Amino acid sequence: RSHQRRPGDHAGDDAGSLRELATEQDPASVLERSEAVSVLDQLLRQLDEDKREVLVLAEIEQMTLAQMAEVTGVNPNTVASRLRAARQEFEKLTLRFQAHERRRQQP
Repeated sequence: RSHQRRPGDHAGDDAGSLRELATEQDPASVLERSEAVSVLDQLLRQLDEDKREVLVLAEIEQMTLAQMAEVTGVNPNTVASRLRAARQEFEKLTLRFQAHERRRQQP
């Protein structure tokens, strides 16, 4: 309670939020999310560094082409080209992974 009374002190809030998050998610959901993150990491690691960088900036960081160009130090047209290629390659990798999983799960 003392944490709640002191303005600017969020330690109590963080602990409460963590407890709330832990109780809201059942172990199966936590495991599923962890596996999804692992698969995403595996797929992203298969892209070359330039493509991976722009894909993460666009899809996860939600940056615009101009922002990505500024961050990477690359011409916006080059960023757009890399992003297009990264999305295409990522889609192929995803389809290949899904096909592999379907084969693996068949009896």
